[in-house]
Order: sequence, then C-alpha cells, then structure tokens
Amino acid sequence: MRRRVEMLMDSEVSRRFLEMEKRAISYGALQPNEPACRDAGKGQAYSSSCLPPPSNPYRRPCSKYYRCRDGS
Repeated sequence: MRRRVEMLMDSEVSRRFLEMEKRAISYGALQPNEPACRDAGKGQAYSSSCLPPPSNPYRRPCSKYYRCRDGS
C-alpha cells in the first residue's frame, strides 16, 4: 500500500510540473482535420515534409579505380 501511495505522489508531482510548463502539446495542435505538417501537399508523405532538408550533405569524390557506385 505504501508503495502505491508513493507512486501516486510521484505522478502528482510530475503532473504539477507539466502544468507549470506551457511547452507541452496543446489541444489546438492535435486537430484531426489538419495534416501533421502544414507543408505537406496532396499525395506526399507527412514524414518527408516534416524534416528540414539536410543543411550540408557530405559528398566525397570517388574515382573509377575504387569502383564507387555512382562513379563520380
């Protein structure tokens, strides 16, 4: 019984901390008629539009001697 009371107290404290922070997801963000990402167009996957493009993709030159895939 004591352990259960301790667990309830922990969850109550956690709930109060979450209430104090206004950085939690609000109900306005969970609207069912809106896409998860606003930039997603028709027929596009949400997961690809939610992520920003890579800022600096690393491309190392490769010679045909090393038999790289693209041969560049």
